[in-house]
Amino acid sequence: MKNIFDINGRIFDECKEHRDDNERIPMLLTGEYGIGKTNAALLYCIRNPGSLYFSFKNIDSSLAPSIFAKRYSNIFSECYDWKDFFLQLEKYAKNIVPAVFFDDYGDRNDKEEFLNCLNDFLNRNKYICQIILIINKGERMSHLGEALGVVMQEFNPVIVRKAFDRISEADAFRLSALTDGYYELLKLYNDEISFEENIKQFLNNESPFYRFAVDYLSHFLRSPESYNTLLYAIALGNNRITEMSDFTGFPKNKVDKYIKALQEIRIVRKTKDRNGHSIYVIKNNYFKLWYKFLFAEQTDIDGNFSNIIIADFINELEHKLVPETFSKWCCHWIYIHQNRLSDRIPHVYEEKNLNVNINGIVFDYAETISGKLILLKTFTNKPSKEKWLEIEKAALTVTPFYNTEFIIGSMNGFKEYYWNINRKYDNVHLVQVQSLNI
Repeated sequence: MKNIFDINGRIFDECKEHRDDNERIPMLLTGEYGIGKTNAALLYCIRNPGSLYFSFKNIDSSLAPSIFAKRYSNIFSECYDWKDFFLQLEKYAKNIVPAVFFDDYGDRNDKEEFLNCLNDFLNRNKYICQIILIINKGERMSHLGEALGVVMQEFNPVIVRKAFDRISEADAFRLSALTDGYYELLKLYNDEISFEENIKQFLNNESPFYRFAVDYLSHFLRSPESYNTLLYAIALGNNRITEMSDFTGFPKNKVDKYIKALQEIRIVRKTKDRNGHSIYVIKNNYFKLWYKFLFAEQTDIDGNFSNIIIADFINELEHKLVPETFSKWCCHWIYIHQNRLSDRIPHVYEEKNLNVNINGIVFDYAETISGKLILLKTFTNKPSKEKWLEIEKAALTVTPFYNTEFIIGSMNGFKEYYWNINRKYDNVHLVQVQSLNI
């Protein structure tokens, strides 16, 4: 995987746009666990000599000044407390004007002294140092006063393609769908072997790919075992509180309590089915696959899963999750190009407008806005001429051709027939991976 600092490093440029050129206010860098915040910080320090990186991971705050000082013994003499640490940092920063990262800052309540000394340092030195505190999304933290918040997002399919030298556009999208754009999973991919061979290496109970789910829950939950059972139930299609209770044997009030905790750590989200009933689904493809196919399965003596499990895992990814992911990105394309399609905002994420059957053809998205019909139909392979004729025929049962906006998405491009239609009609839009504008 390439050094993709120039891509994820854009987050640091944003802080320059939101503050005076001279004044350095604290910056909060947030993002999902495993999204690549630490990697971005370390790469920033490599590209900007003089910048400093410290991590509170597995360190009690009272011991941190001494440990942090030893990390940069050429800068700090021995430090016994935070006051001493920031006094020495002040002397260093006046000459260097660095960025200083404090990673794993959130969710522990042992940093009151650190925060007090940090605020004193900032009050004395508003112009000499950029302080960046790194926390996971959803983690609690003490009040810091004025701060610039920058959120690091997952790596989208276009960025994933740029990060590897020897990966096809289709495989880059498959990898993006599999990993949900999490850096800690993406970096495990070896583009010198096939996508399928990578999957086989991932599916070992000692691999970092497998361990990521275990580490994620262990990071946020003290006793993840019961939550695992609930996530397994959801992955198998038990999406309502009653169904989860029946599957796990947990009382409904316990299920409700656990579900709320899983929502807080952003593994589960609440939505509604077509009947308007509340249901709960696993948010990310990685966790959907992990709990459905790996959680309850046994491995061989070397920790590998069976060929049947691997085949089922790949089949679910290929034929369900990849098409769903591509459809979501095409819906995003509609949203960001809404002015080309409609005079009102389309509701591309509402359940009632998704997977709509019109005259036997299921459209990924269909909605009538101000009398105009907007349709989305996606394909994983190049669609045939016959597919277009079916789409056109279905649309004509609702409204005239000129009163319809056709959005056709294909992961693997289009035949010339579609490009001819696209050139002929302004209301026919073709969307490929490289044109998603993400």
